[in-house]
Amino acid sequence: MRRTATRQPPRLVTFLARRDGVQVPRIVSDVTGWGERIDGTFDTTVGTMTPAAAHVRAEAVSRGVPGVRAGSPARRLGSHKGRSVTLAAERPQGGCHNACMESCGLDTRRFLRQTVATLAYRAAKVLRDAPEGFGRLTISDTSRPPSAILGHLGDLMDWALSMARGGEAWREAPAREWPDGVRRFFDSLAALDGYLASDATLACSADRLFQGPIADALTHVGQIAMLRRVAASPVRGENYFRADIAVGRVGVDQAPPRREFD
Repeated sequence: MRRTATRQPPRLVTFLARRDGVQVPRIVSDVTGWGERIDGTFDTTVGTMTPAAAHVRAEAVSRGVPGVRAGSPARRLGSHKGRSVTLAAERPQGGCHNACMESCGLDTRRFLRQTVATLAYRAAKVLRDAPEGFGRLTISDTSRPPSAILGHLGDLMDWALSMARGGEAWREAPAREWPDGVRRFFDSLAALDGYLASDATLACSADRLFQGPIADALTHVGQIAMLRRVAASPVRGENYFRADIAVGRVGVDQAPPRREFD
């Protein structure tokens, strides 16, 4: 009995390039993980290119196919041993790019502003209507009172703005009375959002701007929420997925909650 060979379906291997801080962009495969860098060297610590991908890329370079080195959209380059291979153009090195976001149709800078708006919404909820004397609440000898945490939130936003401008500076401002601390925090948040909304160059990685000051601020907002409960003035829970959070709305005045619960 004669066997009939079964042809394997083509395997699409897509490559994107990602800029990681000051490192050169690298081509990433959805099959192998990180592989070849844009300068032609290989990173063997976190993945390698498949033989098919390496073969097609080498052919594309030798043929001078536009987009293999920079600038143009992804294109199908050919096949190797039954595998069709698509190679995306590397991203340009200027500015702050996040290829993962961009490939999903998201603008990195706008998404960063959404995180700032989210911080504003969550912070406004736990900061408003605080009981008298809440800023001076102390629960242990080693814990910070809410007014000191609030001051730290303002410091974080000032730090974030300094990094966005390219002149990183950390300054620890003295704690203020609760109303003044709230105003200072939202003024600093608005200044950061205003810079992100402008055409000015973002002088640091958007990824790190989020993972540092913005994420840290979200953590401290949660601390204040817990202290509100300790002070017998709990903040109601909320389905934040349904919340009306808008880019650019970064003041203390926020839309009313859509779905809260106790």
